[in-house]
Amino acid sequence: MTSTPLLQVDDLAIAYKTGEREQRVVHGVSFSVQPGEVVALVGESGSGKTTTAQATLGLLAGNGRVESGTIRLNGTDITRWSQKRLDSIRGAVVSLIPQDPGSSLNPVRTIGSQLAEVLQIHKRGDRKAIHARVIELLERVGLTPAEMRARQYPHELSGGMKQRVLIAIAVALKPALIVADEPTSALDVTVQRRILDLIDELRRESGTAVLLVTHD
Repeated sequence: MTSTPLLQVDDLAIAYKTGEREQRVVHGVSFSVQPGEVVALVGESGSGKTTTAQATLGLLAGNGRVESGTIRLNGTDITRWSQKRLDSIRGAVVSLIPQDPGSSLNPVRTIGSQLAEVLQIHKRGDRKAIHARVIELLERVGLTPAEMRARQYPHELSGGMKQRVLIAIAVALKPALIVADEPTSALDVTVQRRILDLIDELRRESGTAVLLVTHD
């Protein structure tokens, strides 16, 4: 008996509208991700990898739309869900590690408050429990001393450290699937290796599946 894939993308076509013209950028893509599995979506820059990944989270740009095909999460077709419905699963069931750590964090809020926000939105405990979880997550991704890091602002961290914060945010709610969109492209080679090892460790610990988008 075959188990239901965690993510099943069938014959997906996506187009962007510029002015009056619509241009198809993704042509009939199909793939599946099983629970706990790592699947790499590989292709050169501009081939539609990020667009495909964004579509699985319902995060297409305003001028983008799914022309045809389906995206199923745990067997449920989410292709045409409203943003409000998608919000209920983002973070909790499927989450994103974005490409650019520099522009993905709020420059005027501390690392700890940005991590806590994810837990607050999904009502994961009172203030004390959330603070404890923030410290635990920062330690888990190697940002120590965690109490100090929680009080810092993004500009006080290196690129690799910021990427670790984004990973902590992505894994905070123990999602079933993490979409990692070129998670190391802004980092130097030694840091890249550490980040990929960390994602894989977290996958093994919690059985999270990973859709890894990469041109490398």
